[in-house]
Amino acid sequence: MFLVAKEHETIIGCVIGWIEPLKNVGKFDQLILSSQSKKKDALNQLYNELEKWFKTKKCPYVIVDVVTKNPRKELYKEFGFDTVLEEMRKII
Repeated sequence: MFLVAKEHETIIGCVIGWIEPLKNVGKFDQLILSSQSKKKDALNQLYNELEKWFKTKKCPYVIVDVVTKNPRKELYKEFGFDTVLEEMRKII
């Protein structure tokens, strides 16, 4: 699923979502808002529409992978997401 938000015929945001086939789990990525846009609620609208789609597909839950220092984490918490698994990495 690829959703876009428009303002005066200009795309100001987008989100990409898909369903993992083995577990029927919803996943999404690339929740993006244009730096020129002042419509922060567009992110909420994009995610809400994607979640509705996941519900119609009977997904038991939704997963988003996010980098630890990504400021978008706070928005995902507002959407009701909890950290379930953390990955540790060492660059060698």
